[in-house]
Amino acid sequence: MESFISPIEHITGGFPMFKPSSLKWFGFFLLFLLTASCIRNPAVAPTGMFFDDLAVLPPDEGGVHKAVPLNASIPYGYYIYTPSGYETAEAAYPLLIFLHGAGERGSSASDSTVLDKVLANGPPRLIRTKKWAPPWPLIVVSPQCHDQWWNVVKVHQLIGLIVRNYRVNARRIYMTGLSMGGYGTFAYIEA
Repeated sequence: MESFISPIEHITGGFPMFKPSSLKWFGFFLLFLLTASCIRNPAVAPTGMFFDDLAVLPPDEGGVHKAVPLNASIPYGYYIYTPSGYETAEAAYPLLIFLHGAGERGSSASDSTVLDKVLANGPPRLIRTKKWAPPWPLIVVSPQCHDQWWNVVKVHQLIGLIVRNYRVNARRIYMTGLSMGGYGTFAYIEA
């Protein structure tokens, strides 16, 4: 006698991390990516109430990418990118948090060069290789997980630290991740 397999179990292979609520958020994330991918050039980007806060930001022509090694006062060591014009503009900037995969874990507390592992993929790599060209300027924070897995409380503490110390537009805080960082992103959303 065959056992019944629900459509969700069929799609996810029965993987327990994917609950129906996770799939809903995954669908929203894909919709966001599709929408964001249509906005390539700020000169022809949509205008109106949703984009008014972005229109005042100066274009990013290459900013500052700074390492902040792990210490007792912060939950994670991280790289932070501030776009060109950040120092002179008074506007608040969107914030992108990028959570890396398992291969980039490490502790920069005793060796700050370990933090460079986060530059291997995603936005930090694009910034390092000078290929970072988002349609709107934004602050990018790339923390380094020094635990076995991303801790949503520590991620939230880091976001709070960045919001308190940088001009962040609290309406525009985004998070993305690669592999383990993708699961960390889902865990943060569901927490």
